Amino acid sequence: MARMATNTLSSSNSRALAWARQVAIVVSASLFVALCARVTLPLPFTPVPLTLQNFAVLLVGMTLGSRRGFAALALYLAEGLAGLPVFNPTGPGGLAQLLGPTGGFLMVYPLVAALATSGALRTLLVRVCRGNKSNGRGRSCCPFATC
Repeated sequence: MARMATNTLSSSNSRALAWARQVAIVVSASLFVALCARVTLPLPFTPVPLTLQNFAVLLVGMTLGSRRGFAALALYLAEGLAGLPVFNPTGPGGLAQLLGPTGGFLMVYPLVAALATSGALRTLLVRVCRGNKSNGRGRSCCPFATC
């Protein structure tokens, strides 16, 4: 009987450890996106600056997978709504940032992270490259072998 109790305790302990590890990965990915949002290049002709945030969203989505990528970017938006300075520094931050000119980009980030690992992104790239079969030197512009 004691052996069965020990196995049950170690099983629940390992589950809790795995869960804590997943939470740490998602929080770290959210922090990575927030740090990349700080690297910004304001453009004088538009209210939307160039940031490394878009790169970070795609990288998080591709490395963590669709579920954890979605969770990391949903957490990122929740952090911004709570008033933490995670959005780019040129904007007002908080809810005003989500309702401003960059709000559409921000609200779609969880979906982009979820789709980054699916076949949808790859299919889109293949279709774009098939429209331009050659780059002028007789080689395909598509990095995938299926083009």
